[in-house]
Amino acid sequence: MPCTLGNGSKGVLGLACVAGDRLWPEALINRLVVLGNVIGDALLRKKSSDSERSSAQRFRHLFEEAPVGIALEDIHGKLLLVNPYLCAMLGYSKDEILGMECDQFADPEDQAYERKLFRELQDGRAQQYQIEKLFVRKDGRRVWGRLNVSRLSFHAENAPLVLAMVEDITRRKEAEEKLKQAQAVLHDLPASLIQAQEQERQRIARELHDDIGQRLSLLMVQVEQVNRELPVFPMEAYGQFAELLEGLDEVTSDVHQLSHKLHSSKLQYLGLNAALNELCQQISAQHGVMVFQRMDDLPDLTSEVQLCLYRVAQEALNNVVRHSNSKTAFVRLAEVAGMARLTITDMGNGFDPQRTGEGLGLASMRERLRSVQGTFNVSSSRESGTKIQAEVPYEDDLGLAKAG
Repeated sequence: MPCTLGNGSKGVLGLACVAGDRLWPEALINRLVVLGNVIGDALLRKKSSDSERSSAQRFRHLFEEAPVGIALEDIHGKLLLVNPYLCAMLGYSKDEILGMECDQFADPEDQAYERKLFRELQDGRAQQYQIEKLFVRKDGRRVWGRLNVSRLSFHAENAPLVLAMVEDITRRKEAEEKLKQAQAVLHDLPASLIQAQEQERQRIARELHDDIGQRLSLLMVQVEQVNRELPVFPMEAYGQFAELLEGLDEVTSDVHQLSHKLHSSKLQYLGLNAALNELCQQISAQHGVMVFQRMDDLPDLTSEVQLCLYRVAQEALNNVVRHSNSKTAFVRLAEVAGMARLTITDMGNGFDPQRTGEGLGLASMRERLRSVQGTFNVSSSRESGTKIQAEVPYEDDLGLAKAG
């Protein structure tokens, strides 16, 4: 007799008479079918019970051994069930933590924001939310956790529950903080190196000007005095002495020029326009490059910004002399759309920035501008010259306040 429970066959009940063949009355067959269904139903219920028990054991094992904190809460945030990981993370025993509310572990700075999210969960406007937040342990220490909260909806007659899962991410947050600090140090390092370089330039310039330059000048005066006091030289000896004086004068002049290149006193005392004007004249006189200039008056630029723009112009014009093979260059200083803009252009060889890459000089200019919140742009192509543009925001918070 097939056992048919529900819509399908579940098994077969077979009976045999060992005494001999017999006829099975219809009424007996019907009773045996009922008996088979009873046996089949009992076996199915036992199998289902075993499956449920096995499933519950697996869930309990996962719940107890999970490498994340798990909590079952009522809709008001009261803890009903917690796993050992969450207890260890928060520093409470299981008996202590049950009955507490999730708000009691929150850092005060996160409470207002999470209350808003939890309220949406309570009202059914949201089914889940995820945040990273600080938790306060029993001993007062704070730990970071990535929290995932979900609303569990059952039958309408049952109140919904809340499942919270939290992963301890304290080590990751500490590593991120250390990385951020290291990046901040690296970010400030180039500016510190540039500042140290400028201080060393000033020191060397002072030594050249105040010590070596003065000693050379004094030596020239003494040699000229000896020249006047000595008897008349033979013509040949006089020419050699004149060459000696001329060479000494050139060395003295070169030392003063080197001192000025290292540190411009005009920049320090007369401002950016005067220093740029002198720089352009020096490039023209020493290297035969005609430098056309047009500079507007930009009042109250900080000394840091003036030095930055001066060094950019100095490096750019030196590149014109060394690399461009151009006999003309243009220097423009102006205020454009709230920016102090310096532009240096030449009509020389040019280069392909994509292939050539950025050399030390361009990198130095870019880094100087970054240290004063400025921007740097270079455009060039072969046989079409090069244009270098430096811009610094002309705003109060960068110390670039306009005159009243």
